[in-house]
Amino acid sequence: MKDLSGWALGPGETEDAFRFVTADANRLKVGEFVYYEPHDDDSKILSRVTKRERLQTEETDVVSTLEAHIDGEAMAVINSNRGYEVTANVLGYYDRDYDGFRNLRSPPEIGQDVYYAHDELLAEILTPTERQGILHVGSVLNRPDSDVRVFVDMDEIATKHLSVLASTGAGKSYTVGVLLEEMVKPGNRGTSVVFDIHGEYFTLAEDDEYGDRFNLIEEPRIKVSNLDIEDFEVAFSQEPTNVQRERLREVLNDLDIRDSAGRQNVDEQYKTDVRVDYSVDDIIERLSEGNNVDDNLAWRLGMLNDFICLTSDTETSIEELCEPGKCNVIEFPTGADELERNLIVWYFTKRILNSRKLAVRRQQGRDSYEPVGQSNQIQVPVTIFIEEAHNFAPIDRELRTRELLQEISREGRKFGVGLCVISQRPSRLDEDVLSQCNSSIIMKVRNGVDQETIARSVEAAGEDLLRDLPGLTVGQAILAGDFINTPVLTKIRLRETEHGGMTPDVAKESVQAYKKVQEEKKRRRQEAVSEVSEKASTGED
Repeated sequence: MKDLSGWALGPGETEDAFRFVTADANRLKVGEFVYYEPHDDDSKILSRVTKRERLQTEETDVVSTLEAHIDGEAMAVINSNRGYEVTANVLGYYDRDYDGFRNLRSPPEIGQDVYYAHDELLAEILTPTERQGILHVGSVLNRPDSDVRVFVDMDEIATKHLSVLASTGAGKSYTVGVLLEEMVKPGNRGTSVVFDIHGEYFTLAEDDEYGDRFNLIEEPRIKVSNLDIEDFEVAFSQEPTNVQRERLREVLNDLDIRDSAGRQNVDEQYKTDVRVDYSVDDIIERLSEGNNVDDNLAWRLGMLNDFICLTSDTETSIEELCEPGKCNVIEFPTGADELERNLIVWYFTKRILNSRKLAVRRQQGRDSYEPVGQSNQIQVPVTIFIEEAHNFAPIDRELRTRELLQEISREGRKFGVGLCVISQRPSRLDEDVLSQCNSSIIMKVRNGVDQETIARSVEAAGEDLLRDLPGLTVGQAILAGDFINTPVLTKIRLRETEHGGMTPDVAKESVQAYKKVQEEKKRRRQEAVSEVSEKASTGED
């Protein structure tokens, strides 16, 4: 079924754009889809509306351009002042054998018919061929009376990275929850690790249907004896001097060697690789009082005693951290400050990357060495989700976590480590990390600086769609990049699990709290009256 919407006027301002005239302005909003058919084959060349404005009949150049190419009925529409001039960008035709768009740079000829892209055509394009790793995230936004479903490719997230960007309350964590639900479904069974800074994903593990597919790590643990010099530097509030760094290295080596000195047949490799149980205080005890370098180190180390995640005898294992086929949610300890959060992200993310590197090299037969006493291989690809990513990869601060996320964004795909950065302030997020994300979910963004950053870093979305950012409502998003066949405005589907990051109902909670306090006061007054009455009846003073 064809639905004629307009007639082509000719090329637009850019190489891949064209203009056409229509009276169908209600349907053809910015972001909608139309198509035309070349004369030499039956391909449908899909295009996206990027601009529209009312056509003035006094624009004689437009009228004269079309007169020789269209019939009287079409000219009557144009002359009735009901016409609009629309600009559309050519996307190309969808080649199912190629499983993607074949780009075309040839706009329609003047006067050629332009058709409205019906649901069936869009569904054919936006619904991938049946295979594993396909995530259903929502439906096309501009089609409220239909359900053209929108899918994304899990492989593209896991290999080429994803950014989820939106203002507070626009639905970032809700949308990420949808992705995680899809990733753990039986046909996908993706392995992911979520650094949950605000405790928004615990409900996934408590769900009756989904709970066994999620692994909740409420307070991750790190053994002090497994920390190296870089780890300590991440945890320190100020970078140590070279002298302090070497002194700390000397003390740590001394602890390792002394604690293993009593063992029989201990070789040097064992002493290098195996750390035994010791605490921060054990390190401090090896330092000499009255020595400026040692006193400074002792002060720095003493601050680490406040880190809930640091212990002398237990550690969250790599098997627990990355259980295959599950979403593994790491909650930060309650009260953890910025430095402790940085250490948790740094330490476990670094272990994931190094473990995947070792596993890949083993698979390629290029590495046979494995440190003694440690399990250092993750046998499946892992996607790491970082909430509030601008805190760990800020554009204006030198942090080890930023360096690590830059490394993963550049090289992680080679080792099966994907990255999803989630941020409400993209302008504060390192641009190298953001620009390496080849796919994006962009929701409502109000801040002008953030909008400019997105426009620079997320080229796949297109200026026409990005202009809609301020007008999007909760649960609406622009999906663009390698994980989807074409950029599209999307209404995110409803969660199948309870959302753990709901915005509080201030009025409702305030009224409930007030009633509770008043009821408690009333109860106390009644108890006091009863006590007085009881004393009076017994003749007590």
